[in-house]
Amino acid sequence: MEQRAKREALNDLERRRRYALARELSVLRDVLPEMKEGFRAAKVVILAAAENHIRLLERKLRRDQNILKAERERNTNLKTKLEALSVNKSA
Repeated sequence: MEQRAKREALNDLERRRRYALARELSVLRDVLPEMKEGFRAAKVVILAAAENHIRLLERKLRRDQNILKAERERNTNLKTKLEALSVNKSA
């Protein structure tokens, strides 16, 4: 009887783990733009879509960081020119 109880307890733990994994995969699927809500997909498809989306976001982040850097440099140059004009005007 003790073996059966132990096996049932382990089965219950495994069932909870599977349900938790399925729930989290469902949440992940629902936040991915490529996946339609309620669309059933294999785990590997969901994970591949998540990886692709993360890579896309990383590329966008790098692009935006480069734009920000360029705009900051442009701002600094414009401030320098403005200061030079102000000095020339007052002299």
